[in-house]
Amino acid sequence: MDNIYPKINQVASVQVYRFMKENKMSSLNYHFDDFFEACLDKYDIKLMEHHFSNQQIEGLTLIDEQGISFSYERDNPKVKQNFTKCHELGHFLLDHSGRFFTELKDKNDSQPEKEANIFSAIILMPSIVLLSKIFYRHDSFKKVIEDVAVSADALKYRLIDLFRYHINVDYDSIVDAVARYQEGDFKNILYLFNIIKDNIIAEYKSVKVDIKQM
Repeated sequence: MDNIYPKINQVASVQVYRFMKENKMSSLNYHFDDFFEACLDKYDIKLMEHHFSNQQIEGLTLIDEQGISFSYERDNPKVKQNFTKCHELGHFLLDHSGRFFTELKDKNDSQPEKEANIFSAIILMPSIVLLSKIFYRHDSFKKVIEDVAVSADALKYRLIDLFRYHINVDYDSIVDAVARYQEGDFKNILYLFNIIKDNIIAEYKSVKVDIKQM
């Protein structure tokens, strides 16, 4: 795993865990919408739909003297719209250089785009939330994607990145464990979560909030 993920994980996890703690939100009840809407309100960000006939532009961020605005393709599936919203928020909260960002379909090779994708995945599916739902409550793959409102591919790659980040395990064995979980076999995915659960919990506990503001 390259050095992009650890950096973005640190920023995104602190943001979302602080929000959860300040709002006394259970990891089983977390939904990205609450965090996303709070950010729109805090930074006075306008959210809009757009549509282009070829649907090549998934999302747009514009920062100018009029303020900050995000837009997303109105004809995309809801789960894709969710990912795009958090992707655009990532550009803003990660302080990417520039005043205009375009998320193009199937073209996410630049470092800012990769960072925004990782940020989006973590905000949609925080590690502590996945641990709670999968390891402790034994939610099925289908239930998790419905609860957190993401696509099957988004959850699959998020889990692969999560395990690759925390443990040095053969990549193919991680992919196999995730695939088996998707098919309803929990054995290998629970084994991997058991290895990393203390790291995830420690990461969550390390985020402090100002008690006076709660």
